Amino acid sequence: MIDLKLKQFLIPGVFMASMTIGGCSAKSDEIKVDDFNYIKPNGWQAECIGRWLIDVPDPIELGASYFLLGAYPKFFNYTAESLRQSRRSKGFVAIGPVAFSESDPLVGMDNDPSFRQPISKFIRMSGLLTQSLFNYTTSGNEEFKQIRPIAPETDSFTNWAGPGRFQIGIHVPEDQRGRFYWKDKSQERATMPADGERADSGSPPPSQEPLAREVLAKLVPRYSIRQPGQMPGCPGICTPHGFFADPAGGTERDSRVSVSFVDPRYANLVLHVDIKTRMPHTETALIPTEDIRQAITPWDAAEEMARESKKRCRAQQGTASRDLFGCSFAGATGISDHWDVQYLKLANGQEARAMAITYPGSINNYTVYEVIIETAGKKGSVTEPRIVVRAEGIGKLADDKAFHGKEPPPLKEAFNLAMTLARSLRPRPQAIDPAAPVVDPWARFRQ
Repeated sequence: MIDLKLKQFLIPGVFMASMTIGGCSAKSDEIKVDDFNYIKPNGWQAECIGRWLIDVPDPIELGASYFLLGAYPKFFNYTAESLRQSRRSKGFVAIGPVAFSESDPLVGMDNDPSFRQPISKFIRMSGLLTQSLFNYTTSGNEEFKQIRPIAPETDSFTNWAGPGRFQIGIHVPEDQRGRFYWKDKSQERATMPADGERADSGSPPPSQEPLAREVLAKLVPRYSIRQPGQMPGCPGICTPHGFFADPAGGTERDSRVSVSFVDPRYANLVLHVDIKTRMPHTETALIPTEDIRQAITPWDAAEEMARESKKRCRAQQGTASRDLFGCSFAGATGISDHWDVQYLKLANGQEARAMAITYPGSINNYTVYEVIIETAGKKGSVTEPRIVVRAEGIGKLADDKAFHGKEPPPLKEAFNLAMTLARSLRPRPQAIDPAAPVVDPWARFRQ
């Protein structure tokens, strides 16, 4: 039985919702990674991601974003005008259990007219409105009435905390961007009730005020703004528009930086880079080992899930819980084809595997293929993290305006581009102090 964590991890939004049964034979014309020599493309520049350097198209702005009000800060990021409307291009940063993101310059935001206010007031109002939305939509729930400010309101930030959540918003005048911190829900373990049991919400989650105060006192002061292409000269973690210095006397163990961007030479191709410490509290069934050669492939995982689905559907036939189409689509993997797994070494000596997968173009938001180059990572290691580089091809019938009517490049070109990104990854000099101990200052805040 595949657990919930595996279902959440398996290439979100791709084959999970698909209803097509596909074959899984290797392509004879796939590109051999052993024959690939890295050559830095003309016009590309080095950029800092986490503790790493990567070559990306120049000019480019990793993780640029605009802010949407809602239950949590949401940032749909873009790095080229053609991706302004696309939700596939996004950025994410986490330091320990704290999520973080940077907005576009607030002076250029296309906000609702009712929020076209001075920048400081916009930052203040965004947090207060979010709080009021909580109270309004959950007025009958006592736990949401416990949300309250945790520091005096100023023109530069607003913050509040409550059961299971907090938000801290800070405006930095130097570059007119908003910075937001909130609890990283992705680090909480998800559990599925046993057969015949009913999910029980249990007692209200504890207040996040202690964690929020720790963020204000110890994490916010470690952050400084950074211009794209500017390289820090001390140990720490780069964000798209800033830098978190390591805590005094130690190396921050748990971090994740995930960014997306496009190569302006290609339409309908989004590139994703995700680098994170492999944290014990976020383990998944897909990568249960530190040996990438032992990890399950996406197509094997899809077939196992399809078998489970077919088994459950057969048991439910003739009952009210049966699918609208019966068991017609039970056993579907949603994968049309794939290339064989190949292995390569990255600049820090980590072994990675390279894969190419194609999908039916009429489903899954018209994703037609993915190239994936990934390492397993070593548990708790800041020098050998889990790395995932992806190239996602989007079909011309996609709903996103940025992709409609255009085609992605051939799979071979996307594979070469993903390989270029992966081969260019190298540790940033001075990113880690070898004499400093690796520390987890947020351990007491984990559930």
